[in-house]
Amino acid sequence: EEEGRRHLQGVVLVSIIDHTWILNRARSFLGQNVTGQVDFNDEDILNCLDQETLPTLSIYLPHYQDFEVDTVNDRIGGHDGVYQIRAPGERLLGVNRIREGIAAYGSMMYDPMLFGDVLDRQLVADRQSATELSVTWDFRPPNIVEIFPKALQYSQIYVECKCVHPTHCRTIPPTAREILRELFLADLAIDVLSVRSYFQNLQSVFGELNLNLERLQQQADKRESIIEKLEVKQFKTAHARRLWIA
Repeated sequence: EEEGRRHLQGVVLVSIIDHTWILNRARSFLGQNVTGQVDFNDEDILNCLDQETLPTLSIYLPHYQDFEVDTVNDRIGGHDGVYQIRAPGERLLGVNRIREGIAAYGSMMYDPMLFGDVLDRQLVADRQSATELSVTWDFRPPNIVEIFPKALQYSQIYVECKCVHPTHCRTIPPTAREILRELFLADLAIDVLSVRSYFQNLQSVFGELNLNLERLQQQADKRESIIEKLEVKQFKTAHARRLWIA
Protein backbone atom coordinates (compact mmCIF):
# COMPACT_ATOMS: atom_id res chain seq x y z
CA GLU A 1 0.00 0.00 0.00
CA GLU A 2 2.83 2.40 0.91
CA GLU A 3 4.58 1.63 -2.38
CA GLY A 4 1.31 2.31 -4.22
CA ARG A 5 1.14 5.76 -2.64
CA ARG A 6 4.70 6.50 -3.79
CA HIS A 7 3.81 5.56 -7.37
CA LEU A 8 0.80 7.92 -7.26
CA GLN A 9 2.82 10.89 -6.07
CA GLY A 10 2.70 13.63 -8.69
CA VAL A 11 0.05 11.79 -10.73
CA VAL A 12 -3.14 13.69 -11.53
CA LEU A 13 -6.09 11.32 -11.25
CA VAL A 14 -8.77 11.85 -13.92
CA SER A 15 -12.33 11.60 -12.65
CA ILE A 16 -14.28 8.61 -13.96
CA ILE A 17 -16.87 9.20 -16.66
CA ASP A 18 -20.10 7.95 -15.08
CA HIS A 19 -23.62 9.13 -14.26
CA THR A 20 -22.36 11.45 -11.53
CA TRP A 21 -19.96 13.10 -13.97
CA ILE A 22 -22.73 13.48 -16.56
CA LEU A 23 -25.33 14.82 -14.12
CA ASN A 24 -22.91 17.37 -12.64
CA ARG A 25 -22.21 18.80 -16.12
CA ALA A 26 -25.90 18.88 -17.00
CA ARG A 27 -26.97 20.55 -13.75
CA SER A 28 -24.27 23.18 -14.10
CA PHE A 29 -25.22 23.86 -17.73
CA LEU A 30 -28.95 24.16 -16.90
CA GLY A 31 -28.30 26.26 -13.80
CA GLN A 32 -29.89 23.64 -11.57
CA ASN A 33 -27.20 24.16 -8.93
CA VAL A 34 -28.99 27.44 -8.21
CA THR A 35 -32.60 26.96 -9.32
CA GLY A 36 -33.10 23.26 -8.68
CA GLN A 37 -34.82 20.94 -11.18
CA VAL A 38 -37.35 23.25 -12.78
CA ASP A 39 -38.25 21.28 -15.90
CA PHE A 40 -35.68 18.50 -16.54
CA ASN A 41 -35.00 15.95 -13.79
CA ASP A 42 -32.15 13.43 -13.58
CA GLU A 43 -34.17 10.75 -15.41
CA ASP A 44 -34.81 13.13 -18.33
CA ILE A 45 -31.12 14.02 -18.49
CA LEU A 46 -29.94 10.40 -18.52
CA ASN A 47 -32.59 9.49 -21.09
CA CYS A 48 -31.15 12.18 -23.39
CA LEU A 49 -27.70 10.66 -22.87
CA ASP A 50 -28.89 7.12 -23.60
CA GLN A 51 -31.20 7.82 -26.56
CA GLU A 52 -29.40 10.70 -28.28
CA THR A 53 -25.76 11.17 -27.32
CA LEU A 54 -24.42 7.63 -26.90
CA PRO A 55 -25.83 6.25 -30.19
CA THR A 56 -24.35 9.21 -32.08
CA LEU A 57 -20.98 9.10 -30.32
CA SER A 58 -20.76 5.35 -30.88
CA ILE A 59 -21.08 5.71 -34.66
CA TYR A 60 -17.69 7.43 -34.68
CA LEU A 61 -16.08 6.07 -31.48
CA PRO A 62 -17.74 2.68 -30.93
CA HIS A 63 -17.41 0.33 -28.02
CA TYR A 64 -15.70 -2.78 -29.46
CA GLN A 65 -16.70 -6.19 -28.15
CA ASP A 66 -15.87 -9.74 -29.22
CA PHE A 67 -18.58 -12.37 -29.53
CA GLU A 68 -18.15 -16.06 -30.31
CA VAL A 69 -20.48 -17.45 -32.96
CA ASP A 70 -21.43 -21.11 -32.78
CA THR A 71 -21.52 -22.19 -36.44
CA VAL A 72 -24.00 -24.94 -35.62
CA ASN A 73 -26.42 -23.50 -33.07
CA ASP A 74 -26.24 -19.88 -34.27
CA ARG A 75 -26.70 -20.68 -37.95
CA ILE A 76 -29.87 -19.30 -39.53
CA GLY A 77 -31.71 -22.32 -40.86
CA GLY A 78 -31.69 -22.77 -44.63
CA HIS A 79 -29.00 -20.14 -45.24
CA ASP A 80 -25.33 -21.04 -45.68
CA GLY A 81 -22.92 -18.69 -43.96
CA VAL A 82 -25.65 -16.70 -42.20
CA TYR A 83 -25.49 -16.51 -38.40
CA GLN A 84 -27.03 -14.62 -35.51
CA ILE A 85 -24.71 -12.85 -33.08
CA ARG A 86 -25.79 -13.57 -29.52
CA ALA A 87 -25.24 -10.27 -27.71
CA PRO A 88 -28.03 -9.86 -25.14
CA GLY A 89 -28.44 -6.30 -23.91
CA GLU A 90 -26.05 -4.84 -26.49
CA ARG A 91 -26.94 -2.41 -29.27
CA LEU A 92 -24.91 -3.56 -32.27
CA LEU A 93 -23.93 -1.04 -34.92
CA GLY A 94 -21.94 -3.31 -37.20
CA VAL A 95 -19.08 -5.78 -37.54
CA ASN A 96 -15.51 -4.48 -37.49
CA ARG A 97 -13.63 -7.69 -38.21
CA ILE A 98 -13.99 -11.45 -38.16
CA ARG A 99 -11.40 -13.87 -36.84
CA GLU A 100 -11.90 -17.45 -37.88
CA GLY A 101 -10.45 -20.51 -36.17
CA ILE A 102 -10.07 -23.88 -37.89
CA ALA A 103 -11.69 -23.80 -41.31
CA ALA A 104 -12.08 -26.10 -44.29
CA TYR A 105 -12.34 -25.90 -48.05
CA GLY A 106 -14.27 -29.06 -48.83
CA SER A 107 -12.48 -31.82 -46.87
CA MET A 108 -9.08 -30.06 -46.49
CA MET A 109 -8.61 -28.76 -42.96
CA TYR A 110 -6.08 -26.15 -41.88
CA ASP A 111 -5.30 -23.95 -38.93
CA PRO A 112 -2.78 -21.12 -39.60
CA MET A 113 -1.50 -21.33 -36.00
CA LEU A 114 -0.45 -25.02 -36.22
CA PHE A 115 2.32 -24.72 -38.79
CA GLY A 116 5.79 -24.92 -37.23
CA ASP A 117 7.82 -21.92 -36.20
CA VAL A 118 7.33 -18.22 -36.94
CA LEU A 119 8.96 -18.39 -40.39
CA ASP A 120 6.82 -21.37 -41.42
CA ARG A 121 3.65 -19.63 -40.28
CA GLN A 122 4.60 -16.50 -42.22
CA LEU A 123 5.19 -18.55 -45.38
CA VAL A 124 1.82 -20.22 -44.93
CA ALA A 125 0.12 -16.87 -44.36
CA ASP A 126 1.76 -15.39 -47.49
CA ARG A 127 0.65 -18.34 -49.60
CA GLN A 128 -2.88 -18.19 -48.23
CA SER A 129 -3.19 -14.45 -48.85
CA ALA A 130 -2.17 -14.98 -52.48
CA THR A 131 -4.42 -17.97 -53.20
CA GLU A 132 -7.47 -17.67 -50.97
CA LEU A 133 -10.41 -15.34 -51.12
CA SER A 134 -10.61 -12.66 -48.45
CA VAL A 135 -13.20 -13.13 -45.74
CA THR A 136 -15.92 -10.47 -46.07
CA TRP A 137 -19.30 -10.02 -44.45
CA ASP A 138 -22.64 -8.28 -44.58
CA PHE A 139 -24.17 -7.11 -41.30
CA ARG A 140 -27.95 -6.92 -41.00
CA PRO A 141 -29.39 -5.14 -37.98
CA PRO A 142 -30.03 -5.97 -35.31
CA ASN A 143 -27.71 -9.02 -35.01
CA ILE A 144 -27.36 -11.02 -38.24
CA VAL A 145 -24.08 -11.48 -40.12
CA GLU A 146 -23.58 -13.19 -43.49
CA ILE A 147 -20.01 -14.33 -44.16
CA PHE A 148 -18.35 -14.83 -47.54
CA PRO A 149 -17.07 -16.92 -49.29
CA LYS A 150 -19.76 -19.50 -48.69
CA ALA A 151 -17.42 -22.36 -49.70
CA LEU A 152 -15.34 -21.78 -46.57
CA GLN A 153 -16.79 -23.71 -43.66
CA TYR A 154 -15.84 -22.60 -40.17
CA SER A 155 -15.72 -24.51 -36.93
CA GLN A 156 -15.22 -21.33 -34.87
CA ILE A 157 -15.92 -17.66 -35.57
CA TYR A 158 -15.05 -14.69 -33.39
CA VAL A 159 -16.82 -11.48 -34.39
CA GLU A 160 -15.58 -8.08 -33.24
CA CYS A 161 -18.63 -5.82 -33.20
CA LYS A 162 -19.07 -2.08 -33.00
CA CYS A 163 -21.53 -1.43 -30.17
CA VAL A 164 -23.24 1.53 -28.57
CA HIS A 165 -21.54 2.45 -25.31
CA PRO A 166 -23.56 1.33 -22.27
CA THR A 167 -25.35 3.99 -20.26
CA HIS A 168 -22.86 3.82 -17.38
CA CYS A 169 -20.32 5.42 -19.79
CA ARG A 170 -17.31 3.71 -18.22
CA THR A 171 -16.30 2.20 -21.58
CA ILE A 172 -15.66 5.69 -22.99
CA PRO A 173 -11.92 6.50 -22.87
CA PRO A 174 -10.75 9.58 -20.93
CA THR A 175 -9.39 11.03 -24.18
CA ALA A 176 -13.00 11.33 -25.46
CA ARG A 177 -14.45 13.00 -22.35
CA GLU A 178 -14.37 16.52 -23.81
CA ILE A 179 -16.04 15.59 -27.10
CA LEU A 180 -18.61 13.58 -25.09
CA ARG A 181 -19.35 16.60 -22.92
CA GLU A 182 -19.75 18.90 -25.94
CA LEU A 183 -22.04 16.50 -27.80
CA PHE A 184 -24.12 15.70 -24.72
CA LEU A 185 -24.69 19.38 -23.87
CA ALA A 186 -25.70 20.07 -27.48
CA ASP A 187 -28.21 17.19 -27.37
CA LEU A 188 -29.46 18.32 -23.98
CA ALA A 189 -29.88 21.89 -25.23
CA ILE A 190 -31.99 20.63 -28.15
CA ASP A 191 -34.21 18.59 -25.81
CA VAL A 192 -34.60 21.43 -23.30
CA LEU A 193 -35.36 23.91 -26.08
CA SER A 194 -38.20 21.68 -27.29
CA VAL A 195 -39.86 22.28 -23.90
CA ARG A 196 -38.78 25.78 -22.94
CA SER A 197 -39.51 27.34 -26.34
CA TYR A 198 -43.20 27.31 -25.38
CA PHE A 199 -42.53 29.66 -22.47
CA GLN A 200 -40.78 32.98 -21.98
CA ASN A 201 -40.27 32.62 -18.23
CA LEU A 202 -40.97 30.17 -15.46
CA GLN A 203 -42.15 30.82 -11.91
CA SER A 204 -40.24 29.19 -9.08
CA VAL A 205 -39.64 29.61 -5.36
CA PHE A 206 -36.86 32.00 -6.40
CA GLY A 207 -39.28 34.15 -8.38
CA GLU A 208 -39.48 34.51 -12.15
CA LEU A 209 -36.68 32.68 -14.00
CA ASN A 210 -35.27 33.74 -17.35
CA LEU A 211 -35.04 30.61 -19.52
CA ASN A 212 -31.88 31.71 -21.41
CA LEU A 213 -33.16 30.38 -24.72
CA GLU A 214 -30.42 32.18 -26.62
CA ARG A 215 -27.68 30.37 -24.67
CA LEU A 216 -29.38 27.04 -25.24
CA GLN A 217 -29.72 27.74 -28.97
CA GLN A 218 -26.03 28.60 -29.22
CA GLN A 219 -25.10 25.26 -27.67
CA ALA A 220 -27.56 23.37 -29.88
CA ASP A 221 -26.08 25.02 -32.98
CA LYS A 222 -22.66 23.55 -32.14
CA ARG A 223 -23.82 20.00 -32.82
CA GLU A 224 -22.91 19.99 -36.50
CA SER A 225 -19.35 21.14 -35.85
CA ILE A 226 -19.02 18.55 -33.07
CA ILE A 227 -20.02 15.80 -35.52
CA GLU A 228 -17.31 17.05 -37.90
CA LYS A 229 -14.76 16.72 -35.08
CA LEU A 230 -15.92 13.17 -34.46
CA GLU A 231 -15.54 12.29 -38.14
CA VAL A 232 -11.91 13.44 -38.03
CA LYS A 233 -11.27 11.61 -34.75
CA GLN A 234 -12.79 8.42 -36.17
CA PHE A 235 -9.95 7.91 -38.67
CA LYS A 236 -7.28 8.37 -36.01
CA THR A 237 -8.37 5.44 -33.85
CA ALA A 238 -6.42 2.18 -33.73
CA HIS A 239 -9.54 0.22 -34.78
CA ALA A 240 -10.12 2.22 -37.96
CA ARG A 241 -9.88 0.01 -41.04
CA ARG A 242 -7.31 1.25 -43.55
CA LEU A 243 -6.51 0.39 -47.15
CA TRP A 244 -2.81 -0.21 -47.75
CA ILE A 245 -1.51 -0.03 -51.33
CA ALA A 246 1.99 -1.33 -52.03
